[in-house]
Amino acid sequence: MDYIDVKMTSPVNDKGVDVLAKIEVGISSLKEVIQVKRHRGNLGRKVLDLLRGSLHRFDAVRGTIITTSGFSSGAKQAAHERGDAPPIT
Repeated sequence: MDYIDVKMTSPVNDKGVDVLAKIEVGISSLKEVIQVKRHRGNLGRKVLDLLRGSLHRFDAVRGTIITTSGFSSGAKQAAHERGDAPPIT
């Protein structure tokens, strides 16, 4: 996924983040946090909101959720709400 400087967080008390990484976007290097979920049912908006709320703890500007399942319609809508920053992919 083109990440660099990848670090896994502690499995205990990870503050809602599993991976810290940087990604090159144009001429900028952005700090990103990644939450990984092994889940059967669709993930709801709460997971997205918790990740977005954790970004400031890591000085990150972007977040990504990687899952074995899908996302509820509420989570998809929240990810694309106009003016809602920072972005979650």
